[in-house]
Amino acid sequence: MKSDADLLLFTDADSEHSKSLASLAVSRLISDGLDALTLVPKLVCIDPWTKITLPFLSIFVHSRYSPLRVNDAAHSIGYFFGSFYIIKRSVYEAIGTHSDVRNELVEDGALGSRVKKSGFKLKMFRGEHLISAIWARDLSSLWNALGRLIVPLYAVSKFNAISVFLIDFFIFLFPFLVLPYSAAFMQGAITQVLFAVSSATCVLIIVSGMIQALASLKINPLYTLLAPLAGAIISFGFLSGIIRARRKKAIQWRGRDYVYSVYTSQGFKL
Repeated sequence: MKSDADLLLFTDADSEHSKSLASLAVSRLISDGLDALTLVPKLVCIDPWTKITLPFLSIFVHSRYSPLRVNDAAHSIGYFFGSFYIIKRSVYEAIGTHSDVRNELVEDGALGSRVKKSGFKLKMFRGEHLISAIWARDLSSLWNALGRLIVPLYAVSKFNAISVFLIDFFIFLFPFLVLPYSAAFMQGAITQVLFAVSSATCVLIIVSGMIQALASLKINPLYTLLAPLAGAIISFGFLSGIIRARRKKAIQWRGRDYVYSVYTSQGFKL
């Protein structure tokens, strides 16, 4: 690191910033007495697979890594969105810089976690009106991104990772599987109840996705009508990551192999 500035700004190459973003962020960091801050970006969808899945996947991402959790001192979750974060140089050096998280699949997220666990003051702000970033570019990069979300979680806690898979499966896919079955066997009281519950759940899922598509992602809400396909991609993308982890195979990311069999406080073994 060659910079000798007191504040360091990190951002991804494919993100787009408002011209006023840097000055606004620095002013907020100083006025709130923060050691670091990060912004939730607007996620840009440029391919049909992302447009189908992201309205539902973003519900999971923003619930797990929401400002409410990150900004709560009593909560253990700390996180940086790689599209934009500012950190004091002294804090960056105190937590070991990027060299200490170089073996992590999500380096920026791990760095944010270290900031909070080290007792420094970190805040996350909603910044969709100030910055945008691309989540995935095609089905292959989308599938890999799902693995990058679940694998570090599995490495730390197998129970939590499997729970995330099951929750996503039963929320986003299972109701769509139950609906045709219950519709085909409407004679009994149990199947009638299943039909009513699964129908209401499916409608709720699609409406929630439409709201996310319109309000946050600014994409055509008709993509959310493919919610069953989105649920299948998300659920089995997570399951694929868990299976590969259990088989102790490596995942490739940016030309590097990460081995699941060895995970320490320094991240994955290369």
